[in-house]
Amino acid sequence: MLKRNLIIVLSTMLIGQAYSQCTQGNYTSPGFFPDTIANMPIAVVTIPYTGTMTAVVPVDTVVSGLTIPVDSIGIANITGLPAGFAWATNTPTNFWHGGTVGCVIISGTPQPAEAGIYSVTFNVEISVLGNLAPSALTGYKIEILGPSYANCFDTLSAASIDTCFSFTPDSAYIYSYTVFGNDSVSVKWLVSSQNNAQQGFVTAVYPVNSNACFVSGLTIQCNKSATYKFYDRLYIEDLITNIKPMNENDNAIDVFPNPATDNMTIKYPAKSEITILNIEGQLIKSLKLTNGKTDLDVSAFSSGVYIIRAMTDKGIMMKKFVKE
Repeated sequence: MLKRNLIIVLSTMLIGQAYSQCTQGNYTSPGFFPDTIANMPIAVVTIPYTGTMTAVVPVDTVVSGLTIPVDSIGIANITGLPAGFAWATNTPTNFWHGGTVGCVIISGTPQPAEAGIYSVTFNVEISVLGNLAPSALTGYKIEILGPSYANCFDTLSAASIDTCFSFTPDSAYIYSYTVFGNDSVSVKWLVSSQNNAQQGFVTAVYPVNSNACFVSGLTIQCNKSATYKFYDRLYIEDLITNIKPMNENDNAIDVFPNPATDNMTIKYPAKSEITILNIEGQLIKSLKLTNGKTDLDVSAFSSGVYIIRAMTDKGIMMKKFVKE
């Protein structure tokens, strides 16, 4: 009974708060970091992947009123990894003594055919009083995004957003964004139910310090129970310094009709530089406009998703439209 209770207690302790760095000595709460809500970083096909799991091993634990020292905790194996992925710890034995901090590195380069979601299990062994007991940490996933994301070499993540919609979120994409200074971007996501029957908005702020194509992640929790994750590409070309956040009414960009077939109208902040990109980030058209509204002939555009980007002296806004 003592051994069984001990396994339960330690297994529970090792599912802790989220933290993405393996830095020895900075954390005192026992746990594996990140937890299953934050989960493992996403991967993109053809791009080298590295994910880090940090283990904070308790010095001891209390079972039935008795304080019992923890000898060590280690990784026996990790199952469910994509083909070609490997793992290694920072110790030759894959074990960490009680009261220490260790890490597990998962790495590999996913191939185009490997896009998908992989359920990963960390098979842990706990050594107490000379007894070795197995335990499995489940609920971890590595999601590999497909070839359409392969030209984005960086990822952006933000804290989980605790909000509930009147519908079950089924999809989400970036509706618009504003760059603030040279260190953050505020992204407005459009969240939709199945078949886009219902929709709502949510805003997330991401740290960013360079121009690039980013794979941006959105995690939504409803009352910290149901969790939904979505990804979209975010193209940032020009970081702007010394600016103030724009008023929502000042920086709104609108497109109608959307989807469009022949002609469409773009409403944008006055004195804007408008660029239109295809979904791969290639420049299709560039305009310098001043009156806040223009009509655009898109009849020659190929069918697909496009990005309209409006740049002003106050910030950058972006919106997608569909050419049918």
